[in-house]
Amino acid sequence: MMDQKRAQLRDQLMTTRSIYDRMTAGTDLLRDSHRLNMVPRLTQGCAAYLVDFPTVADLFSAVSKSQPLKALIDAFPLTSFCTVLPLKRLEGFEAPLPVGICAPVEYANAIHTDFSAMHMSAGPRCVRCLFKLVMGKNQSVETVLDLCMAFIREQGLHPVCDGYTRQYVWYKDETGHRCHYAEMIIPVSD
Repeated sequence: MMDQKRAQLRDQLMTTRSIYDRMTAGTDLLRDSHRLNMVPRLTQGCAAYLVDFPTVADLFSAVSKSQPLKALIDAFPLTSFCTVLPLKRLEGFEAPLPVGICAPVEYANAIHTDFSAMHMSAGPRCVRCLFKLVMGKNQSVETVLDLCMAFIREQGLHPVCDGYTRQYVWYKDETGHRCHYAEMIIPVSD
């Protein structure tokens, strides 16, 4: 019984630490939003599991039928709603931008779900761009995607797999006004 309880506590500590680390990284990013907003930058690679659907309604209708999706929604501090940027679209072809859920690989052990039905987005480096998200307006994503793709071409880089967005929310203290931010992440290589 003690071993079982210790294992439960270890999992709780790991999950709490993962949430803390993610919140810290997100807060640091948003505190620097005045400098980083709409500025693509090249960073170390990162990886995430993605599951996508044509619409938000399709996503939510699937949750009740899928244990892994329920687990992802339950672990929401470690996941994010996202727009998926298909590789075909990143290569300049027409392709829809589905919506989905993104679970960063570093939090996979804390989420406790089966990731086999999800596809991975990963690369040695990635281009990131923070932007203010205007809810219900797809042109926010389109504008940032064009900006990132111009930066990728300028740097002589190539997308290697699907990209995605991560959403953040920040309340500005002085007015109480809620501002939504997202970060576009596109894995790239030379």
